[in-house]
Amino acid sequence: MPRYADHHRFFVQTFISRKILCEQDTVRLFQEASALYGESDAPAGFPAFLGELNKKLQPLSLEIKRGEDDSACEIYFALVNLHEDQQSKLATEFEAKEIGFFKKVVDLIVTREDGEVASRDLLNAGGQLDQPVG
Repeated sequence: MPRYADHHRFFVQTFISRKILCEQDTVRLFQEASALYGESDAPAGFPAFLGELNKKLQPLSLEIKRGEDDSACEIYFALVNLHEDQQSKLATEFEAKEIGFFKKVVDLIVTREDGEVASRDLLNAGGQLDQPVG
């Protein structure tokens, strides 16, 4: 397995400070980190670099994940905590009932064939939670 070097640290520290980056900025960051520290990862490509980096982050329960904004047709990358513990739950500005409602809404959207949910169903979902929203 390749060594974890300064260009990896630079890349991760940038993600920690920015939280989320669009695909173009993420690839540019990879290229700048490789050039700045004289690493030869650039020919192997960004996907290989990201795969290796995620292997190194796995013991820390962290991963750089790719997500797509369907409405804007843009791809984003974010550093994500994979371990759900009490401390990570405190790292959000949302209350537990709001997170529960969001999860319920996503579940409703995913389970529907057309991916659409009526507002009435959303209101009913809020009342079905352990901690009702509102």
